[in-house]
Amino acid sequence: MPKVYLKTTKSGKPERMLFDCSYEYKNLAQQAARGVARFTKSVNAWTMPIDPVLLKSIVDHFPDADIEEDLLAHMRQKKFKQMQVLEATDDEGFECHPSLWGFQKASVRFLGEVRRGILAHDMGTGKTPISSVATDVYGLAKILVVCPNSLKWSWVEHIREWVQRDDIYVVESDKVSSDSATVIHGNTRKREDEIEKTLVKQDSCVIVLNYDQVRIHSKILAQFDYDVMICDEAHRVKNRKAQRTQAVINLSQRTNYLWLLTGTPIRNGYQDLWTLLHMCDPERFSGYWNFVNTYLNTSMNPFGGVEITGVRDQQEFSAMLSTYMFRVTKKEAMPQLPDRIYTDYPIGMTTKQEKIYEELEKEMIAFMEKELAGGATIEEVVSAENTISQIMKLRQLCLTPAILGGPDESAKLDTLDD
Repeated sequence: MPKVYLKTTKSGKPERMLFDCSYEYKNLAQQAARGVARFTKSVNAWTMPIDPVLLKSIVDHFPDADIEEDLLAHMRQKKFKQMQVLEATDDEGFECHPSLWGFQKASVRFLGEVRRGILAHDMGTGKTPISSVATDVYGLAKILVVCPNSLKWSWVEHIREWVQRDDIYVVESDKVSSDSATVIHGNTRKREDEIEKTLVKQDSCVIVLNYDQVRIHSKILAQFDYDVMICDEAHRVKNRKAQRTQAVINLSQRTNYLWLLTGTPIRNGYQDLWTLLHMCDPERFSGYWNFVNTYLNTSMNPFGGVEITGVRDQQEFSAMLSTYMFRVTKKEAMPQLPDRIYTDYPIGMTTKQEKIYEELEKEMIAFMEKELAGGATIEEVVSAENTISQIMKLRQLCLTPAILGGPDESAKLDTLDD
């Protein structure tokens, strides 16, 4: 009878889920674990992330599997945590700052309950005041705020307004005069010396810096622990291979609380969520392709790569997200607002634009006809690199030929000026 149990580290922390079945069941085991299981000779078992969805799939394929009690206890704990987080999003019965709305107070409670989670409310619903108040409600003293460069001083204003703190330090390249915060400036070495002095001497402080500064000062920042790390516009670290993403991920492991704020958690596709979920729960979301193969559908594109086509099971995916993410749309938060009105304005190109466009269009059609005459299929011609490049140029010409080195004319911009 197959056995499913936990592998733990020396500290006793759960690390992987092990599936002990004979090698003859290789194909069925991989199918049960949705392709993410790997046979590990050192433990003579299949290993995979500790994920309730994977465990359910294994039980479906191997109904007689012998599940260890420590794994069942771990899954019960995850389920209990999910219920606690869901209950925290109820906007009744939680009082904190009197100026916050009901859903904002619920958001403060959510941040405290989830500890490491994603606040994904629409833009303009008050994510900055919510997280500022939450730092005060939960008594968090040493705070690291990471945000785009343009938002650093907005954070200073909000923290001073909502929690009346004056121990705020802003990292800048150049000297900036300010009465609302202490500015850490100068060259890289000087900034690092000041950051180190501040973190050593101050038991309570707020350090505000941008994403590139996290990358630049990653070594010195990683030498200290923080009560909370707040990442504003957290979708900026969706590229898992970027150096600044790796720096933010590494630094996020030095914090008790991690709050990721973004109004657009999914920009290009569901795969954008992996980095955020990995930061929240690196044990469960240990690898990108594990996440993709567990939760998402894929297909091969014409160039031999993998395309994400959607989620495998929307109910499973939503249940998983509810453990880590709370989202309120502007329509839900403020139903009294009228609907947006969208109006399409058809705009013709200028004479020069149209002439250049027609010339390039003829070149593209001639290329396609030549390829088809040579025996290529229509799918091969449409997906050819040359065709895609020509289509992109046509789209650029619709804005202005200046992008391609032509005259600086644009019917769209002229209409916008009008």
